[in-house]
Amino acid sequence: MLCVGAAFILALFLELPGVNGTSYWHWPWRSLDVVNTLAVFTGPLLMIGALAWLWSRTPPPSASDVRALAGGLFVCEVLLQWARLRAEPGGWAWLDELVQSRDVTSYYTDALRIDDVGNFLRDFSWKRLEHHSSTHPPGPVLFYWLLLQLFEPGFAARAGGALIGVLASTGVIVAYWFAGLWTPDPLRRLGACFAYALMPSLLVVLPSFDQIYPIFTMLGLLVWNKAFDKPAAAILLGLIAFVATNVAYQFVLLGVPFGLYALAVLRSRGWDFEVRRAMVRAAVIALGVWLGANIVLSLLTPFHPLDSFVAAIGRQARYAAFLQRPYGLSTLYDPFDFFLGGGILVLPLLVIHFAREDSRETVITFACLLSILIIDLTGLIRCEAARVWLFLQPLAIVPAGLTLSRFRPPARGLVLGLSALILVAIVCKLIFLRVP
Repeated sequence: MLCVGAAFILALFLELPGVNGTSYWHWPWRSLDVVNTLAVFTGPLLMIGALAWLWSRTPPPSASDVRALAGGLFVCEVLLQWARLRAEPGGWAWLDELVQSRDVTSYYTDALRIDDVGNFLRDFSWKRLEHHSSTHPPGPVLFYWLLLQLFEPGFAARAGGALIGVLASTGVIVAYWFAGLWTPDPLRRLGACFAYALMPSLLVVLPSFDQIYPIFTMLGLLVWNKAFDKPAAAILLGLIAFVATNVAYQFVLLGVPFGLYALAVLRSRGWDFEVRRAMVRAAVIALGVWLGANIVLSLLTPFHPLDSFVAAIGRQARYAAFLQRPYGLSTLYDPFDFFLGGGILVLPLLVIHFAREDSRETVITFACLLSILIIDLTGLIRCEAARVWLFLQPLAIVPAGLTLSRFRPPARGLVLGLSALILVAIVCKLIFLRVP
């Protein structure tokens, strides 16, 4: 594992072909000052190291102490977002420029043009919007519209970018609860939090909404698991799906991991008929609530969810034809780009995870990784996997973190230290968002 990490860092600094992408899509190279970047990241990374020491002490921390450590990692993640901002030569001006760019995100740009929000929603499906806004639901644009009602335009852009970073950081805590699908052990679940906190893609795409997408994925699967036994949870799942699909349409693909997770649970419960019936009931309730919420939305507002979805799919198909991203090469390269966003050590950690005897944990992990493979093979989301597959990252990063938690403290510290160096190296060498 140390060899994999060291080789990847060396490949980054040597700018070896293929590490940053292919001929049809790549993350541009750059050479950010390594000493300065290390300096701004040192504080939060040392704090993470201190929390890792507390995690490994004898006697081990209690369950309440573990939750406090997860809260401490949230603070560290917020500081890492701040360090990410400080590492850029422009600082706050860099963040402002990205948010206000019509090419990078475009949501703020389109929010500035709203004179009447009712007319905006009524015309949304056919209205001329910038690139990202035109292939998404109105949620992200309305996010910035709301901020523009509260603040002056310049400050609204800055506040929006910063708020996205803070919201994304809460995923570190959600990862603790999400890891409960694999194990009830609080100490092992904390490993998922550490892996999530050091995930490069959580930082390098600031201030993109993709940063918060993993939270919807984790909450959805958590509630889906509860819905098998509690119909009320199925109602909550429908509401989560309603919110998520009004932020990004790619969440419709979560039907794949939801279905495979249900099969994994069925296997663990001996394919019990009552469990199958409970799952079908939960799915029907959740879909009914999601559909009902969209119908209510269309009745109470001028917005037409179905028209918007159909229009977005059509635009995305036209963009895909224009960009000419080949299916075969994308299918082969996108998983690498995905694991690059996870910090590359995710891959060997998952190999070790499967090296253990068959267990409930490995079955769930297999279902999660099979979901990623199916989405890759269908080619529904091609290229930029380090960013656009970020909503799938918990399906890999959490089981990898659970494997890390089984390591002895010295080995665990080495892996965390190497993960931190990979994070800094990626920030130094690759550009994920920039104004053309």
